[in-house]
Amino acid sequence: ALFNDMLQLTMLLPIISTLVASPPPLGVSSHREIALGVFFAAKDICQLSVAPFAGLLTARTTPEIALALSTVGLGAATLVFARAVTFRQLLVARGCQGA
Repeated sequence: ALFNDMLQLTMLLPIISTLVASPPPLGVSSHREIALGVFFAAKDICQLSVAPFAGLLTARTTPEIALALSTVGLGAATLVFARAVTFRQLLVARGCQGA
């Protein structure tokens, strides 16, 4: 998961400000700096909200099941991230990467 996150951020970091500044639907029309901050914080916010449930799942089942589910979820979020055509879809995919 860390490798995937670092790979995406190193590819996206140089162009994200250009994407946010581009006209909608991929960019945002106002508050570009806030949108950029929310984009990067979305993963961490979702990670904080899902962590207690992931802990319960791990405690009730085996860690392998939780790891397999999180890997499938990260793969699905990455596919959504690759196919996104609007900023909202990018934001949702980024949040799902933290879930």
